[in-house]
Amino acid sequence: QTRSRAARRARVSMAAYPARAMASRALTKAAALLVAAACLLLPVAGQSAGEILRVDVLPPSFYGLDARPNWNAMGRLYVHGPSGNVAVGDISKYNDTSAPAQRLEVDGTSLLHGSVIFNNRNGESELVVQDNNPTALTVKDSAENKYWVVNSDTERLEVHAPLHVVHMLVEAKDNEAAGLAVTAEAGNPIMTFDTRDGAENVKVAYPVNAQDATDSCGTSTYGACGALASLVTTGGVTVGMKTFMTGTVRVADTTDATVSTTDAVDASVRLAGGLAVERSAAIKGALKVLDTADGKESGAGALYVKGGAHVGGEVYFGKTLDIESNTVVGGKLSVFYGLAVARAAQFGGTITCTDGTEATSPEDAAVVFQGGLGVGLKIVAGGTVKTQDTTEASDTATAAMMSAGGLAVAKDARFGGTVYAKTVATNSGEEMKVASGASLAISTAASEAFSLKQGTSDRIAVTAAGDLTVTAAASQTATFGGGANTMVTAAETFTATLSQGTSSVGKVELTDSGVTVVSASSKPVTITAGGNLVMSSSNSRSVTLTSAADLTAAATDTLTLKTAGYAVLSADKSSGAVSIDSVRSGSVRTTTVRGDGLTLAGDLGGTVIEGAGIAMTACGTFYGATQCADLTASGNNVAIAATEMNSYASVTALASGGTFYGIAAEEASLQSYAQSGSSGISLVSGRDNAGYIKIQQQEYSSSSAEYVSSDRVVVTADGAVTVTTKEGQHLTLKSEGSVPSIVSLNARAASISKSSQITNSASSPVTVATIRLAPGKSVRVRITVECEWTGAVPATLSAEFLIGHHSGSAPEPSDAVTPKRTGLTSASSSVAGAYSDGVFEVFVKPDNSGGSGVTKDFAIKVYTADGGSGTAPAIATAAVIAHAEGTFVSLS
Repeated sequence: QTRSRAARRARVSMAAYPARAMASRALTKAAALLVAAACLLLPVAGQSAGEILRVDVLPPSFYGLDARPNWNAMGRLYVHGPSGNVAVGDISKYNDTSAPAQRLEVDGTSLLHGSVIFNNRNGESELVVQDNNPTALTVKDSAENKYWVVNSDTERLEVHAPLHVVHMLVEAKDNEAAGLAVTAEAGNPIMTFDTRDGAENVKVAYPVNAQDATDSCGTSTYGACGALASLVTTGGVTVGMKTFMTGTVRVADTTDATVSTTDAVDASVRLAGGLAVERSAAIKGALKVLDTADGKESGAGALYVKGGAHVGGEVYFGKTLDIESNTVVGGKLSVFYGLAVARAAQFGGTITCTDGTEATSPEDAAVVFQGGLGVGLKIVAGGTVKTQDTTEASDTATAAMMSAGGLAVAKDARFGGTVYAKTVATNSGEEMKVASGASLAISTAASEAFSLKQGTSDRIAVTAAGDLTVTAAASQTATFGGGANTMVTAAETFTATLSQGTSSVGKVELTDSGVTVVSASSKPVTITAGGNLVMSSSNSRSVTLTSAADLTAAATDTLTLKTAGYAVLSADKSSGAVSIDSVRSGSVRTTTVRGDGLTLAGDLGGTVIEGAGIAMTACGTFYGATQCADLTASGNNVAIAATEMNSYASVTALASGGTFYGIAAEEASLQSYAQSGSSGISLVSGRDNAGYIKIQQQEYSSSSAEYVSSDRVVVTADGAVTVTTKEGQHLTLKSEGSVPSIVSLNARAASISKSSQITNSASSPVTVATIRLAPGKSVRVRITVECEWTGAVPATLSAEFLIGHHSGSAPEPSDAVTPKRTGLTSASSSVAGAYSDGVFEVFVKPDNSGGSGVTKDFAIKVYTADGGSGTAPAIATAAVIAHAEGTFVSLS
């Protein structure tokens, strides 16, 4: 009995019809009901027997057509029946002769407030743009600033804004000669990344200009100084063409120039060609010229010097020396191939013998004298001075070699026997080193003292009785250390003592990567200080005390352990109080008490554990089974509370990599209280990775003889929410108050339930629902009104509206025009009994008090009426249910 009069008027009437018309319509309705019953009861093709007929699964043959019919709504939404394609646009563009070609076509700008998700269900998750279009797809903001443009004409993705890489990686295609290329717009390659396995490299086709002006400050590429330069490479550099440098060239490699037996050369710098130097060249080492050209004439030879030459040392010529002009020898003249002098000769200068015979005996040498040699002045020997006399040195006048004066040796001296000396000393400011290739022994006669002095002060002293004393200078430090271990030991019946001096600056320091104080087996180690005893570790290192048995720290009064000035452990003798605190680091305080089988025992009635971060770990037993939930607290009443009355106080239960259990034998509650402000409870799962949340119901299964848990509320890691009721039970959503409401689908759908007092006043109709819209938005609203007509007769109204905000223009609903634009698309009503002329009058009234083009309310008005019987109730309590779908601000 549904009659749609939206296009004609807003009235849904149950007015009486003539008897013949009524009878004809009754027969028509009966026939329609029979046909509908047959359609529901008799299965069509593709439908199982007993299955309820669904319109969306009817085969095309059911309609007698090749496909479903086309459908148009308000000239703005068009559905093409045969293809199922949907178009949003004016009817002039989309109609029965111009159907949409795609599943969804929108003629104009679309605004999406949510995400666009491609699930690839049909294997076609693609974003397709128009061919041969320079602006096939543009990404820009509301200020018309472009970011991306897809140019399908040139097949390019144009980037109009800076490209900010958040992930810090740009990956090239693997194993390709051009895995990634940077080209000019014309396609000319600028930079190419070769990603082929084993041949990875970067090719640059044009000059690379480094504009950084950082100068290289060192001679090595290693270290912080060597890395300061405009261009730094840890590998080699190959330059295929000329290289021009305006600054100093420094080579840090220290390879010396070497020449092999085959004249192969190697050095820090090797040139395959010649070397041209336009200015002076300074060479600190030897200069070797391997060219063998003879200098037989002017301008020839392996070494050619156009100007003069100055040689500060001796010069050796292996062949003939030709001198074209006079030669003056102001110093020595050496002759290698003999000099014959027939008579006595006197030489006012040096006599040089160039015979290279090594002196191996008194008879075999470059110069041999049959007698002794008397020299009135110094003797300088260029080689070894050797005497074959074997006389033992028994005193200063008897020896194989004697000197009436002192003996000066510029380098090492080796003695195969004992060295007897009254004093061994160095000049002021010179070092003395005593080294031994094996063991080194310094000894005195028995019962004699021994000392190492600094100035006149003993630093290491051994008395005649054998006492050893090591003394540092005043206000200085005596240090024992180095090697793997440093040990201070004494005989078992005596004491090894490290004691602090009486002076205020005296101190004992043990410094090493690991200092160990060890006593004899089963003997105690005691460290005693006359004043304060301090054990500390600098450079952010730890101090560790360990014991194979008990570890006892005792104090006469108060025992305190501190970290950076904060007391972390303190025990007071007079009060017996023991406090464990944490050290503040920034705004974080963490106190951790760990240990397998850690027990706080005794009268714990006044025990308080305080802190902003406290970790307690244990395993407990529940119903005979061990639950290692990282924390077990048992008792008649166990409270874990954050008692501060502010928003910073919280209690957090965490399970890292395991399961968090909250178990109660009877009933468990999560409660939140607040003296002021709001309180709340949050269930949070996941951090770096999303977690799931489950609320389960557990019961005992007699068939399987075990406890079975059933999911009731599940939030999956990807955010899906599932609510499951037990078989035969209902899912009920309730809202307290006179107007319960449900909002869903990200506020795109809403339902309300309320009670209204409707009347039969056409001048003051009652508002049963109000929808608030922004300009350009629309919404579909369905309402159901149930009440009692006069005589307690049940009456029902069901109406549907399409309400759009068009700033006062059609087709926006309006009661100020004739006929009214009601916004009604369909409606039906029913009044039982004999009151067949009873009707509900409905229309939509916009609130234009603030202007027609602003966000405004649209009120749905209802009143009762009749065809003249006078049965329309003057006032009736009606139950109203309203549901809205679309883009709206609110439904009330």
